[in-house]
Amino acid sequence: MAKTRDDSFMLILLNDVGAAISRRKMDDNQATRRDMIRTACAAIEGMVWIFREHVIDTADSTYGLEGDEKLILQERQLSVSEQGKITEQPRYLPLTTTIRFIARIANRLNDIDHFDFGASEWEGFRKAIEIRNRITHPKSADDLHVSKTDVEQVMNALSWFLEKLTEILAQSLVTQKRYLGQFKDFFEELKAGDPEITALYNAVRDNEA
Repeated sequence: MAKTRDDSFMLILLNDVGAAISRRKMDDNQATRRDMIRTACAAIEGMVWIFREHVIDTADSTYGLEGDEKLILQERQLSVSEQGKITEQPRYLPLTTTIRFIARIANRLNDIDHFDFGASEWEGFRKAIEIRNRITHPKSADDLHVSKTDVEQVMNALSWFLEKLTEILAQSLVTQKRYLGQFKDFFEELKAGDPEITALYNAVRDNEA
């Protein structure tokens, strides 16, 4: 996904959250609280998509994805019909599972542990998603009741994930520059006539490796 599209998408998501906050400030009631939670969680969902696309782009431009990682990130699974034909079917992962999976790839590419899944922030994020699920799929009037603590929980989760996403996007740029720098060193050594590099280059070029 192009950077300008990411920026525009992020801006829409955050503007929607800002508008929901303003509506609640004007009239703090159950409807505006639920609106805030739904809007904030929609922003989180959008940011997870940006996270996913960015990790795929980083992998494609650096060290690549392993095994079936790309298939899983594309939310597809393969199956074989009775006629012996391979078909693709949608496979949707829970949000928290998706984040942990993408984070594992990002950690490997950037050689940094971006997320501490044993920390209180992650547990708070999980609770925020539970609140979202409760009001999105209500089974009773009680499920629709939103406390001030519920709103704070979700907004803290949004703030935390936005901070993490920003850190990962910045670090991925460093990873890409480092990766390209390795090739720069290779070609500088080739240009300088390094015997080992020159021999390897010639062997590969002439299909004699």
